[in-house]
Amino acid sequence: MKKLPSCVFLALAVMCSCALTACKKKPADTGAAAPAAEAAPKAPAGPEQEINAAFDRKDYEAVLAILLRTQQSVSNPDQQRNYAVLAHNAKMRLLDEAANDPKAAKVLATLRAMTQGR
Repeated sequence: MKKLPSCVFLALAVMCSCALTACKKKPADTGAAAPAAEAAPKAPAGPEQEINAAFDRKDYEAVLAILLRTQQSVSNPDQQRNYAVLAHNAKMRLLDEAANDPKAAKVLATLRAMTQGR
């Protein structure tokens, strides 16, 4: 009867040590995993990612269009809060960009005019 618990203990110890050594092993070629990850289809971008991409391209009209599309899709108070945060962040970033770019200043003025009449 004593052999059964000691065999179970020994088997668990062997499995744990194998699992630990498997976790510690590094992939031999890390470069091969990177192209596979790039080839995987990307998840659809949310409005935040779309706005960031538009800012990176300096396409301020696209920022405004994304905000309008997002505002029209709001259907509950939680989404309204998320949209308000998104719009505030976009407006602050437009304010920063407007100091150097007249296109950003124009879009900021348009956004302010749209949100003035809440």
